[in-house]
Order: sequence, then structure tokens, then C-alpha cells
Amino acid sequence: MKLYGNDKVYVNFYGRLYVPDAKIDVALYVGYSQGICDRQDSANIFSFGTDEGKTIADHSNQEFRKLFSVKVGTEGYIELKNGEIINIICTDIFNGHNDGVYIVDEEGNNVMDVADYMMYTCRDGWRNVIICLWDRI
Repeated sequence: MKLYGNDKVYVNFYGRLYVPDAKIDVALYVGYSQGICDRQDSANIFSFGTDEGKTIADHSNQEFRKLFSVKVGTEGYIELKNGEIINIICTDIFNGHNDGVYIVDEEGNNVMDVADYMMYTCRDGWRNVIICLWDRI
């Protein structure tokens, strides 16, 4: 649900993420600062290091609480600030960890560059996360 009259009120506005089946509707801002994630109707989107994939993160007590209802095959889209639409589909969901630098699977493998988009949120504390991988369609 769009909270602000104009998403562009904050710097680094990227676009909006929509996952209709999960009722996810959240503004995306480039960066990985805690302030972006802490705002209502605001999620981080960033690439880490040389990663080509993008990471999207939000709190589990905000819009990404709905990430738990996503299933493999769920479709969504990102409407970029210029109006372009990027259609995406969930290809995998699994538990993992935030090791303080990377988001990793249960075996400790970095998963921040294994899909076009990787979304994550906390499960039970910031170190234990749910990870959803998404590819463009």
C-alpha cells in the first residue's frame, strides 16, 4: 500500500515492488542503510560488490512479513521510476543466514548473486532469514 503521496520524496528512489498474490506493495530505494529499511513503505535494493543480481531487503514486521506467503512460481513485478516494468517469478525459497556481510544458505554459500533478484527478511532475529530468489520473465 503506497504510504506516501510521492515515492520520490526520498532520495535514491528506484521504483516499486509488487507481488499481487502476496499483497506486497513497497517502494524500493537504492542503498543498504538501516534507515531505508526502517521507514514504512520502504525497502532496500542494492548490488553487493561485483554481484550482477540485486538484493531487496525489508523488515519482517513491515511489508516483507508477507514474503512468508510467497511460493515458487509466484509472479510479481517492479515498476521502475521511469515507468518501465520488470516482470519477475519466484524460482526458489529457503532458509539462510545473514552473516553480517553476505546472505548465505544453510551451507554458508553466498546467495546474493545467484538470481536476478534475491529478497530476504528476518525469521527469528536478524541472523536467521528467509530467502526468495526471483528471475526476470
